[in-house]
Amino acid sequence: MTALLDEHPRLGVECVLRELHIASSTYYRWRRAEKEPCERRRRDVELTVKFPPDLGQRLLTLRG
Repeated sequence: MTALLDEHPRLGVECVLRELHIASSTYYRWRRAEKEPCERRRRDVELTVKFPPDLGQRLLTLRG
């Protein structure tokens, strides 16, 4: 949603939100979350760097 409005600023945030029946507070919460991720998201990023996404598959291959 935020990407759509970033790519097409002429549409206007309030107009698009009204058409999609999305509260403006929801949109602005999404925006804030992009800039200031919650603790859970920050931890997920740390773990993804620490343990690559394909780690489970590699471990299964070694065992099999």
